[in-house]
Amino acid sequence: MKGTIADWERDRFEREASAELSGIATTNEPVVIVEREAETVELLGRSFSGLSVELLFAPTDGRTFVKVAIADREQTLEIPRDKAYDAFQHPFAYGCTLQV
Repeated sequence: MKGTIADWERDRFEREASAELSGIATTNEPVVIVEREAETVELLGRSFSGLSVELLFAPTDGRTFVKVAIADREQTLEIPRDKAYDAFQHPFAYGCTLQV
């Protein structure tokens, strides 16, 4: 067996994510990568094998964001409210470009 259990888990996660993404229609709506200036509240969060995803809400203006972090890199996407939960579940289908 090559690698560690963490490597195996990461590979399994990538295989499952790839299988899920293959069944999802991509969106044609523009996704905006932002530098968050507004105060946000975390609605949901998950973390697995060094990848963390947060669903954020800005109560002052009603905008929603998905923040993806891998190691020391992070990217925040502004997502339309009606797509926010789906983007939280599948951030790479909504324009996240971070690589493991």
